Amino acid sequence: MTALTGVAAAVSVGAALAISLGWVELSSMRAPARPERVAADVPSEAPRARGYALEQPSPVPATQPLPGAPSEPPVEPFAQPGAAPPAPAAIDPRAAAEEQRRRAEQAESERKRSEQIKADMEARALKRARGNVAIVMYSAKWCGVCTRARNYMVENGISFAEHDIDEDDSARAAYERLNPRHSVPTIDVEGEVLVGFSGKSLEGLIDKAARKRVR
Repeated sequence: MTALTGVAAAVSVGAALAISLGWVELSSMRAPARPERVAADVPSEAPRARGYALEQPSPVPATQPLPGAPSEPPVEPFAQPGAAPPAPAAIDPRAAAEEQRRRAEQAESERKRSEQIKADMEARALKRARGNVAIVMYSAKWCGVCTRARNYMVENGISFAEHDIDEDDSARAAYERLNPRHSVPTIDVEGEVLVGFSGKSLEGLIDKAARKRVR
């Protein structure tokens, strides 16, 4: 009985020892705990697919422009030292003659336009000056030509002064100095004397005096 008890006790101790050793071995076989990774210390990695590699996009050739990119002009080759310059493009004689004719017509049109503008400016200046020309007519009531000259100047807006030689002694003296023939009408246009009357002659004397003012 005592022997059986000892054997049982030995078996129990052996089993306990075996179980202890197996537990220790199993514990040592466990994977060690992974330390926590700090994002700031570990560089990021590209994602990887399980079982196969990710397909990378094929690079675009350097010579092929990207879609939507503006096209660049072709690069001209460098001229070699001593090489002859490129030949000029052929000129169409008819096109050259037509261009020359067009330019001549344009220049002529510009010249005429410039002359017209100049003439208009001179005409306006002359018209203003005509209004300032001093005109004196020596007349008499019995003179029909004096009446005709008076009416002409009034109807054409010509400013003038009139003196009756029969009523004004000073006017008669001035009239006799201007016209030794002592005939009326005698018209003084700023020093130019018209004896008798002619509309054309009077207008010429007025224009002459006005041009002197314009100058």
